[in-house]
Amino acid sequence: MATKKLTKDELISKVGEFKAGSGTTIVFISTPQMRKTSREDDEVKNPYYDRVTKVTKFTGVQIGTNFTKAKMESAKRSGVEFNPNKFMVPRKGSMIYINQFILKDGDSNELYLPVQWTEKNRMKGIVKIESTYLLDECPMTQWEFKDMVDNYLYPSRDYVPADQEDFKPEEVRKYLTLKFDNILTIKQGEKLLRLK
Repeated sequence: MATKKLTKDELISKVGEFKAGSGTTIVFISTPQMRKTSREDDEVKNPYYDRVTKVTKFTGVQIGTNFTKAKMESAKRSGVEFNPNKFMVPRKGSMIYINQFILKDGDSNELYLPVQWTEKNRMKGIVKIESTYLLDECPMTQWEFKDMVDNYLYPSRDYVPADQEDFKPEEVRKYLTLKFDNILTIKQGEKLLRLK
């Protein structure tokens, strides 16, 4: 059964019922970044291009932020005076928090959910990231997908800090901003919000 699409006001209200912090499970869809042609030969077309959807499940991630602090930082970046009682209008090319959970794009009025986690919690198993790929609606694991389309994928570019001695992978905090149009579900404890 299809879920009724929420209006922006309904979405803002429903997401506002969650608690800020960790322990959130989010399922979302995305399109893997793939080349239109082979890495080895630009004449060979990618037969999988536009046929693959990635479904990712984050378990144990954190949502929410200190709303007042986020508004202060946004005002500072925008070069305007901070007023805690004034609703800020995002300038072109920027995003602002409209509540402790949701970012609004100044260009398109799209809504986004910022998500974060620490590598320490991922290494301990508190945070889990699982992905399934759908090729023409047929599921496959990430390894099957990579084996099949490896020649059409862009090389991965992991961040490597300049000072390797001080770098501790377990202290890394990862941030991801998800477009609400791509989120299927958000779950925290027994509270479940189905968006598609």
